[in-house]
Amino acid sequence: MRKTAVVERVFGADIREVFQGYWDIKNWPRALSSVVDACTEYDDDTHQYFSMIALNGDARETISGVRIGTPYQRLEMCQFVSPPGFTLMRGEWRFSPILESGGSGTRVSAQREFALSDPGREAATSLVLEALLARNLAAFDAYLNREAA
Repeated sequence: MRKTAVVERVFGADIREVFQGYWDIKNWPRALSSVVDACTEYDDDTHQYFSMIALNGDARETISGVRIGTPYQRLEMCQFVSPPGFTLMRGEWRFSPILESGGSGTRVSAQREFALSDPGREAATSLVLEALLARNLAAFDAYLNREAA
């Protein structure tokens, strides 16, 4: 059975800056300490084939997949090979502008759709993914703030 974990965060940066920060895969190792390396094999500004190396505890995990971007609105991701224990792993980030008191900001909603080979672990896995998504959103927000300074 498919489950979805969702987390939101408001960034202080403009929607264009936030979307581009996520779209440029070279930013991932700069923003996330768990990502060792990342590159794109193909990018036509809408479709992107990527690969990255991420730390999973003491192990290095190679992740590859396709991302589809709708500029300044949505970024979808599908991994070719799901992580161990998963039968499905897909992601999506939604971006929406926030205009309050003359300033600008961006609401980012991050979600992971997943299915497990052991359905009995779904509730615990959902909590772990929500915590991971929250940490990653905070790390990207901090990274974009450092870049803007």
